Amino acid sequence: MTDFFLLLWSPVRENELQGMKRGIIEMIDAIAINKADGDHVHAARRSQSEYRNALHLFPAAADGWNPQVLTCSALNREGIGEILDLVLQHREQQEANGFLAARRRRQSLDWMRELC
Repeated sequence: MTDFFLLLWSPVRENELQGMKRGIIEMIDAIAINKADGDHVHAARRSQSEYRNALHLFPAAADGWNPQVLTCSALNREGIGEILDLVLQHREQQEANGFLAARRRRQSLDWMRELC
């Protein structure tokens, strides 16, 4: 069980966006396009734009969070702080609107049912 679903993705090649599974996209809180360095910078930025556009096609989440698409480079340690900031913003928003507490109640019930 998780409070934040981050999809770590490589820059897409032509038409790879169509292969994304609808169920995964409906569950994510953010996409991080990794390898945004060297020769891959432009591909990462293009992927970021394509994913942002694709996310607008999905209905808004019940918790009010709009999934974000960020780029990062683990190699150059770029964008990692922004991802952490986004996770913390999500947590604040979930606490403020009561969805985190509701999630905890559901998790507790699920764990109890699993034990019985």
